[in-house]
Amino acid sequence: MTDQSDRSRTGGMTGSRRLLELLETERFRAVFERFKEDRYPAKHFVSRPDSRRDRVFIVIEGQARVFLGFGDKELTLTFLAPGDIYSTHTRAFVQTTRESRFLSVDTALVGRTLLRYPEVTSAMIGVLGNVLRGSIEIIEDLAFRDVQERLMRFLLNVAKRSGRRLPDGSISVHLDLGTEDIACLLGTSRQTVSAFITRMVNQGVLRRQGRRRLLIRDLRALEPPG
Repeated sequence: MTDQSDRSRTGGMTGSRRLLELLETERFRAVFERFKEDRYPAKHFVSRPDSRRDRVFIVIEGQARVFLGFGDKELTLTFLAPGDIYSTHTRAFVQTTRESRFLSVDTALVGRTLLRYPEVTSAMIGVLGNVLRGSIEIIEDLAFRDVQERLMRFLLNVAKRSGRRLPDGSISVHLDLGTEDIACLLGTSRQTVSAFITRMVNQGVLRRQGRRRLLIRDLRALEPPG
């Protein structure tokens, strides 16, 4: 837990934030200036599986959903927050969920220039590792856990990464994602997520503290048995 103000979805000084701070320093100014900044409205497709662009991009403001599409079905892999890095040459769709700003650069330039700097390389690998880990966790949850277990695991991870422990032992968490986005991440409906949260509130496990803020009164109740 952290006693600091709410951070990104990973909590604390993440690799994502560190990557942005590195690129904004004087040492990397020449590299930073090679990036192109783009502004996108909500629901804009930054990348599609058939895209011919070969670029690496970094989210500097806003949020984007990464998902696979199979006909009328979708599988959400992750949500990209400020500082997260991704590329256009994957089989995934990348779509903004709110007004956003991105920095992008040719993939070839990343190989020729950015990787000369060990600190940038380390930060990039850390960010990509977090994104990949999150995607694997989502696939694992969809394969082996029911919806309630997925939601409990999601809340437990948010609490561990960015929750604020209060004097009475309860934990206050801010949800970066809205109910609809959480439902996409868990592979269920908005109504189902709301129903399970209401059930946990009635059971005394949670308490609503306002929009996108919950008080976890009993963290152990979210942990898997055994």
